[in-house]
Amino acid sequence: MSRMYVIEFPKNSKDFSGKRFGRLTVLEYTGKQTKSRNLIWKCQCDCGSFVDVAGGHLTDNRTQSCGCLIKQITSERSMTHGHTKNNKISSTYRSWQSMIARCYNPKTNDYKNYGGRGISVCERWMEFNLFLADMGERLSGFQIDRIDCNGNYEPSNCRWATIKQQSRNKRTNKELNFEGITMTIVEWSEKTGIPEDTLWHRVYTAKWPIHKALTEPLRKRIDNRVNLSQQHQIT
Repeated sequence: MSRMYVIEFPKNSKDFSGKRFGRLTVLEYTGKQTKSRNLIWKCQCDCGSFVDVAGGHLTDNRTQSCGCLIKQITSERSMTHGHTKNNKISSTYRSWQSMIARCYNPKTNDYKNYGGRGISVCERWMEFNLFLADMGERLSGFQIDRIDCNGNYEPSNCRWATIKQQSRNKRTNKELNFEGITMTIVEWSEKTGIPEDTLWHRVYTAKWPIHKALTEPLRKRIDNRVNLSQQHQIT
């Protein structure tokens, strides 16, 4: 016989059950919370889909649908700005569309790293033509990048950058200071010739001092079979 579990509603919390936010109707509390103790609610969209949304994202209008609203808006706007050809959208429009989705569509894989942690798109850039006016066309090999990786998508914080530039700007990319110079592990790797994985292991796994991690030469691999053969000849 299966056990029944009762999910207790937290005291002093607002009950959103039955309320509407945009296209979403709140059905019930899921029994889950975000790290910041924001209650997560099960909602049904007007299109029939179900989605779990944090209460704070409902009240500040950050999430107004299961994602269908953003898809509809971006699809309609692509037809009015000349960025579709033979049913294909331009790379510039695709970047704008993806930016909007990862900030406002809880069904996207990247939502938890963007909209889920409070990253938003400025009101001006909700219009593609204004985004295009500020950023210009996307060049081949470039992607939109936030200079402050904890900041929002807005003109003062964004640029078109190569994948290499973006990798250096990740919030997980650690910086090391040595002899008054501060650079990321990627940059120190390029300067010293020591692989990134090796530097990471030395500093964060083996706990080497920074000066040793950056100056210790790489050990040459010794072929044990050759050594054994040489020893046999000597004996």
